[in-house]
Amino acid sequence: MERRDSLADIEAMADASEFISMGDNISREIRVNMNWSLLPNMGTCSSVAPCMLLKGKSFYPRFPEWLGKNSSQRKAMRLSKELKFAMGFKAQTNRRSIQLEVVPLILQELYTLLA
Repeated sequence: MERRDSLADIEAMADASEFISMGDNISREIRVNMNWSLLPNMGTCSSVAPCMLLKGKSFYPRFPEWLGKNSSQRKAMRLSKELKFAMGFKAQTNRRSIQLEVVPLILQELYTLLA
């Protein structure tokens, strides 16, 4: 079985990313200077060249999945910081203790009040 992360594949991905970057630079030139004659070059650099370099292989790194998990993790950290700030100096604890000890107690009290 062929390894998906062979050196040739990684180099092809790096070359493709360089073409995409070049396409972005050409796009900026088109928009800033209204040089519409560069439009075919932008299309070639942004889409055709990377596709030809990768030869239809798609090494999808699951970036959107990571981005979603990272977003959820950052939200949880932000909420625990807000809770720590709201508690003030009454509770000298760290974020981990808040997540493991304080939040379950607050949830339990909320559930009791709702029931």
